[in-house]
Amino acid sequence: MAVRSSAAFARRLVPAPPAEPDAGWQPRGTVLVTGGTGGRGAHVARWLAGAGAEHLVCSAARPGAPGADALRAELEATGARVTLVACDAADRDALAGVLDGIPADTPLSAVVHAAGVVDDGVLDDLTPERFAALHHARTVPAVHLDELTRGLDLDVFASAPPSPAPSARRAGPTRRRHRRPRRPCPAPPERGAARTSMAWGAWIGDAEEAGAKDAPDSRRTGAGHPAVHPDLALAALRRP
Repeated sequence: MAVRSSAAFARRLVPAPPAEPDAGWQPRGTVLVTGGTGGRGAHVARWLAGAGAEHLVCSAARPGAPGADALRAELEATGARVTLVACDAADRDALAGVLDGIPADTPLSAVVHAAGVVDDGVLDDLTPERFAALHHARTVPAVHLDELTRGLDLDVFASAPPSPAPSARRAGPTRRRHRRPRRPCPAPPERGAARTSMAWGAWIGDAEEAGAKDAPDSRRTGAGHPAVHPDLALAALRRP
């Protein structure tokens, strides 16, 4: 948003053009999903399994995450191999161990960073401590993942964190990187990887999945646009 003396200017939201049903990202090999046992991570994992990923590595910050075993059974029923690991994605050494454990017969092809924390609040309530917690859960793991996968021929590097209130949401990374994008954007010469940013808004069901009591109608976000259905959000992730 650009704030000027005469007005505030923002992007215009328009419907995305229709795409071919089979166009876009086709998962293959191993896909790592941080925070992959619940919330948005579970949505992503289900889509990946149904779309053809051979092996899913789903991490959670704590061992024995609620619903993890049931999710594993659901994913394996599609024919995918599933590995559940307890790993704090902000721990670089632990994350490196997870990546080192990926089998050679199904090499890593994509990363979806869905781990994070939800800390609702308006801008006036966003303290340095709250910002630091969000930074630790979202940005630090994204940096580690980028560093640890540098040099790999990944198809996709994506971020789909939980959706807190708008002021806090902007503290976290929301990016997708395609190594072979259709319309590459300029990249720093020392890195050489094109990037496409994706700013996720609220998904329908976010509040309910986070266990919020008396959750309001999640279709209304107060952000100028409605919450999107998870299937539509995942379709956007898949687009080239």
